[in-house]
Amino acid sequence: MPESSRRIFLSYGHDETATLAQRLVSDLRDHGHEVWFDEQLRAGSDWEHALELALEWAAEAADLGRVIFLITPHSARRPDGYCLNELARAIDLGLPVVPVMVVWCKPPLSIARLQWVDLQAADQYERRFGQLCEALETGIVEFEGTQSRLLRVLEPLSFEADVAQSLPSFVGREWIFDRLDDWLADKRGSSVYLLTGEPGIGKTALAIKIRDRYPQVAAYHLCRYGDSEKANPVRAISPSHTSCRRSFRSTGSGCSKCCRPRSTDSIRSPVSSIDCLSSRSRRCRSPGGRSSC
Repeated sequence: MPESSRRIFLSYGHDETATLAQRLVSDLRDHGHEVWFDEQLRAGSDWEHALELALEWAAEAADLGRVIFLITPHSARRPDGYCLNELARAIDLGLPVVPVMVVWCKPPLSIARLQWVDLQAADQYERRFGQLCEALETGIVEFEGTQSRLLRVLEPLSFEADVAQSLPSFVGREWIFDRLDDWLADKRGSSVYLLTGEPGIGKTALAIKIRDRYPQVAAYHLCRYGDSEKANPVRAISPSHTSCRRSFRSTGSGCSKCCRPRSTDSIRSPVSSIDCLSSRSRRCRSPGGRSSC
């Protein structure tokens, strides 16, 4: 295998992106890479076993194995998206994942903090393909510069452990979701929805479920009593601002201008933190209506 060649497992949803997937496979092979693509599966074969073997084939190549994950609403759908099983197995095998955004949607939680190569615009294919090849060789995607700067400057907190602990066991509370649905549907209603409750009643678990259930959620912060970082209202601006940038990035260059990173040292109080975030969120609404933080 040539030094620059990689063993690549291509994961995609069987939807309108199939033509793009085939083009990527052809171009990657022309560049000397070995690519496993599910067109190699025969009718009647054991798909699950074949996919498992293909991922193991990529992982066997020491540091040369890669997974390209084409992100679309179909491939990333929850909870029954089969591509998510491929993604989970790839992560379990230690394979570097290079996400490629094809049709805008919220990336799966397991790769939400990773940069992605943007292939949403067909006329940008040649330039983005070059970026993809570079990412495959290095295992690092560093092409969406604003996002990288935000991560470095704001150092957002991670809530992955909180989500993993609360989300699987959440049940009920449908009456709350009915009220949230009504609030979101009311375009003339208040831009703020305040939910209160006694300590221990389950506000954090509910917030996690709302974050998972509603694509309108642009940013979130989970406060935890006794945690000096997560209970700090000024610190809340970091993950919220970064998440807003992820959610609004598809609106174009205007968002980059209003979401330029600022050091948290310049934020003097919790009130100014909220003012800063809300004013920027108003200037870069997500496509399709009201956004929620």
